[in-house]
Amino acid sequence: MQKLIKLLTIIDNNLLLTVLSFFVFLISLYPKLPLIHVEYTYIYIRADDFLVVFLSVIFLLQLVRRKVHLNRKLIIPIGIFWLAVFSSFVYHVYIVKTMPYVQVAFLHTLRRIEYMTIFFITASFIRSKKDFFLILFTIFCSLTLVGIYGLGQKFIGFPAVQTMNPAFARGLILLLTPEARISGTFAGHYDLSSYLVFLLPLVWGMYLSRRYFQTLQKSQNFIYIVGFVSILILTYNLRITNWWILVLVMTMPLLILYLSDQNLKEKMLTFLICLCSITVLIFTASRISFISYMLTTPIFLLFMKKYRLFVIVLIFTLSLSFFSKDLTNRFSKTFQVKQILVDDTTGSVYVPQRISTKELPAGSAYIDLNKQKPITKETEAYKQQVIRDATASGKTLTQEERDKLLASLEANLRAISSVVADISFATRLQIEWPRALRAFRKNMIFGTGPFSITEATDNDYLRSLGEFGLFGFLSFAYVLFTIFWLIVRNIKNTAQDHRPIFIGFIFGFFGLMINASYIDVFEASKVAYTFWLVSGSMIGFISLSKK
Repeated sequence: MQKLIKLLTIIDNNLLLTVLSFFVFLISLYPKLPLIHVEYTYIYIRADDFLVVFLSVIFLLQLVRRKVHLNRKLIIPIGIFWLAVFSSFVYHVYIVKTMPYVQVAFLHTLRRIEYMTIFFITASFIRSKKDFFLILFTIFCSLTLVGIYGLGQKFIGFPAVQTMNPAFARGLILLLTPEARISGTFAGHYDLSSYLVFLLPLVWGMYLSRRYFQTLQKSQNFIYIVGFVSILILTYNLRITNWWILVLVMTMPLLILYLSDQNLKEKMLTFLICLCSITVLIFTASRISFISYMLTTPIFLLFMKKYRLFVIVLIFTLSLSFFSKDLTNRFSKTFQVKQILVDDTTGSVYVPQRISTKELPAGSAYIDLNKQKPITKETEAYKQQVIRDATASGKTLTQEERDKLLASLEANLRAISSVVADISFATRLQIEWPRALRAFRKNMIFGTGPFSITEATDNDYLRSLGEFGLFGFLSFAYVLFTIFWLIVRNIKNTAQDHRPIFIGFIFGFFGLMINASYIDVFEASKVAYTFWLVSGSMIGFISLSKK
């Protein structure tokens, strides 16, 4: 009986740690396989949503039983933001009644609470320096496995589960083509690259700190077991049965354990994982993430006065980028000088180009260089396209009708030389961003409500303005500023060896803020969970240091 009581006591004391550790691994490793379809959208409720609910229940039980104490550092800023989100929801659903899909809007409202709940759980979990480094080590191990899987997807053919469009979001297990951008275990290449941009300066900060693994002592073995089980879950759900992959899965935790036994090997491991993460980031071919990375990670190394390391990282990055055709091609296609056709009567724009899976096509957003040119053979294809469209319904044009149509096109078409943006940037510039601004102008206080401007805006700041108005935008900015200010103000209270980690977090924070201008990073579940998890651990350790 006494042994049973002792066993139950051990489980009770480590229950929150166990569930939180599994959460860290599974959030980054578990594929986004759908469970329950949300009507009127291609978004699904997934396993991570239930995992957050389970983790929250465990946390509340431990909180009631006084096993943990709630960290109140951000309770007012986050509470104000939640109030802004619910105010927008209530206003548009029950007062002006302009929200047609109430269920979807409510789930999007709950999602903001779901993500930030992880902050309070992690911040409250940190009760000692060992807890803090345990969370960091778990994040480091999960990053290691994400990087290895990303390289395996590029060179070996590991499968992918993406949510980039309604068809993929159904849970299709894909084998990527050689020219496809890798997404690892994430929903898309943008999510994976944002995750790496955020964590790279933090891991370099761990590299510059001294003997952070040794703080954990025997707790490392527990993390390896959790990681090993998480990888087995990943391989099972992706139907991976190759024996050599299973061998890799089984030996990787043992390799990490061996390399972390001594300080020199620990440094070597961290250095290699950083280079691996940079490689995966470049293979995602995300331009905004590459720019964010170049503005944060190398600058962080300069700020820390690690000049030799800065040169090594810079040479490695530029060399790999030069040989990465996907990334250089996407940068070269961002803005192109092309001859385009403009229909003066309708305003329609035609960009002559050959569309293929290996090239990023140009969009219809352009800057006129005021250079009119004669219509060339290449642009004659537009006329033939109009003829094909006119006969698509099965109607056969007479020669007279065909001549009249061509004469009309000849009279109205104007060939000009212009700078054309690629389709990715043009879609944001012409559709998504103006839609968010129109929503903001409709109601500057509350916006037009959650989910009112569809699943994506590809700019978190404009999305916040459009959906929640100034109240929601300013309250969310207040939350982010409070996190930044608390860490900057209290870095001096931390030990000298730990400061590179906190400074690395600040640079990673800025990298994520840059990405938010082009991607909805705070809405992407895997990235958002990671951000609030790391932020909670940082604030929790600062609270501990002040005590």
